[in-house]
Amino acid sequence: MRDGKFEVVVTAIAPHVATVGSENLTQTAQGEFVQVTMAVRSIGDRAQSLDASSQKLLDADGKQYSVDSLATAYLDEGIGYEQINPGNALDTTVVFDVPVGTVPAGIELHDSAFSGGTTVALR
Repeated sequence: MRDGKFEVVVTAIAPHVATVGSENLTQTAQGEFVQVTMAVRSIGDRAQSLDASSQKLLDADGKQYSVDSLATAYLDEGIGYEQINPGNALDTTVVFDVPVGTVPAGIELHDSAFSGGTTVALR
């Protein structure tokens, strides 16, 4: 899917977990964490900033969940804010803290906080 200066492919959704991080930096969910991994490629003609906090998770009832920025940062591969030069790509995982039992239906992807976004079904 494309939005603005990014082309994004959702590559994985990890099973829900209660904590994320490493031995020294751990974040515990209020509910449970949903981790969505995606490949992001810059398709513009200049560097574009990827801001993980601009992404939204959607459930089947249309409820919208924001990124848990701290949990995302605590993942080894997690990126909170990253510049991507034209033609370059990276893999990143964003983490959402949702109520236990929430079934993700989609993710709304944005190249910035001001873009219209595009929704990718997760089922």
